Amino acid sequence: MFKPLRWFAAFWVYASLVHAQVEIPPVVQEDLPNYYLDMVNVRSEKPNHSRLDVYVKVPYDELQFLKAPGDSFRAKYEVTVVVFDEDDFQADGRSWQRTVTVGSFAETTLRTRYDFTRTSFDLVPGTYRVTVGVMDLDTRKTLTQKTKLKLRSFDPEKLSLSDVLFADSVHVAPGGEIKAFPHVNTPRRRAGSLYGLFYVYSEKDLGPYSIRLIIRNAKRKKVFQDTRRFPRVGSATPIVFAVPDSQLSHGQYVLQIEAKAKKQKAKLESRFVIHWQGMPVTTTDLEKAIQQLQYIARGKAMKKIKKARPEDQMQAFLDFWKRLDPTPGTERNELMEEYYRRVQYANEHFSGMREGWRTDMGMVYILLGPPSDVERNPMTRSYMPSFFSERPIKAWEVWHYYDLNRYFIFVDENGFGDFRLENPQALDDLYSIFRY
Repeated sequence: MFKPLRWFAAFWVYASLVHAQVEIPPVVQEDLPNYYLDMVNVRSEKPNHSRLDVYVKVPYDELQFLKAPGDSFRAKYEVTVVVFDEDDFQADGRSWQRTVTVGSFAETTLRTRYDFTRTSFDLVPGTYRVTVGVMDLDTRKTLTQKTKLKLRSFDPEKLSLSDVLFADSVHVAPGGEIKAFPHVNTPRRRAGSLYGLFYVYSEKDLGPYSIRLIIRNAKRKKVFQDTRRFPRVGSATPIVFAVPDSQLSHGQYVLQIEAKAKKQKAKLESRFVIHWQGMPVTTTDLEKAIQQLQYIARGKAMKKIKKARPEDQMQAFLDFWKRLDPTPGTERNELMEEYYRRVQYANEHFSGMREGWRTDMGMVYILLGPPSDVERNPMTRSYMPSFFSERPIKAWEVWHYYDLNRYFIFVDENGFGDFRLENPQALDDLYSIFRY
């Protein structure tokens, strides 16, 4: 019963080497979506322009709360949104501050509570790069996300569709006004319905609209379909639809919309992610996340997860990690988050002929974290007799882990960046620690 604790202790000892490594940048918290972001393109009221709506949700546990008068606690942060055009000139931008006040200290640590804010820009249709920064005004910690997007034009003479705003709920007021509570890509906590809101635009009265919705998973398999007729409501007709969460597992999806009226037709394809609470924030593919367990999960454990029914597979995956959770009883599993943070880093830095996590460098990095030091020889042709071989190679690297008294030799024989581990025996006695 002490195995998970021993595994955890060993893993985090190696994780502490992040602060000592030299050549390879550490995987830091900023690699994660510490706040949630969504952008929606709709028609602008300004002639010849398109509108970009930017939505931001910040979890309470990412903010620094200070004691306020009475029994309350208060945090302040600043949001900055800058929009750059194709020539990298600033097209627009603004900053604003937010104050969050809660009534108890317990609320300050909740990752399931958010502060929500939004802003809009009227821009000429085209391609833009949007940088969004969130800075805690007490700690000055800044988190930044960058997005490239294309704003579409909406021809008043043609049928057209806005982007889809996904929402946790949508209410229609007695006067017909629609109020949506944006989802903003936050994790789903319980089964229910995910709502979508979009607009059908037409200056001409074309009669009722026929709307067809199709949702496909990452394998392009159809998981949801609905076709309905909606009456036209002025030049901008709101369309609200609901998708039961039970039909959407953790992963990426494509929403296809087709609107028809008389002889006119408009189509839109939109990608979105369903992220269930408890799953690693850096992965959106459950099947791939299970495959990536191969470095730490024994055959019996992997078999149990893979043999689970599709609807039970995510729970089997979470049960595996629950047994290794260093802080049971809390919402976060730090060990799981660190593991998949390293997987993400491996994919971003070691991919080539194979996915980064499948490479030898990726394997060592995922298990041991960043090395203390790296020796590199990128020469086109060299020999390394002291490293057990006299064959010609294109390049080599040696990763040193001083605290472990280990080094790992990686050799690229063909010049394509496919580095192979030359001394795998250096890992042999560590597998008994990592395998669960």
